[in-house]
Amino acid sequence: MRAALLAGALLIAAPAAAQPQGEGAALAQRWCAACHADGARRAADAAPSIPEIAQRYAGAPERLNAFLQAAHGPMPNFNLSRAEAEALAAWLLAQAPR
Repeated sequence: MRAALLAGALLIAAPAAAQPQGEGAALAQRWCAACHADGARRAADAAPSIPEIAQRYAGAPERLNAFLQAAHGPMPNFNLSRAEAEALAAWLLAQAPR
């Protein structure tokens, strides 16, 4: 019985844990992809690539999260909610070169 409850809890938790990555990827596609390339090439001359951003903020997700929630530079102010900024930051950090 206990094993069945644990297995059921894991099945319920798995999609929830995967959701921020999916939401983060969708937000990146919507807000970031036009200017920030996802590989070695750049979509805009001054914009760092997604892997460069991930490497820049590696080990400092709170700094990336704060950056995403504040108006800055030539980027538009996206007015991301805290949850959206956290999801986007998690996705961005997962894109760091290995």
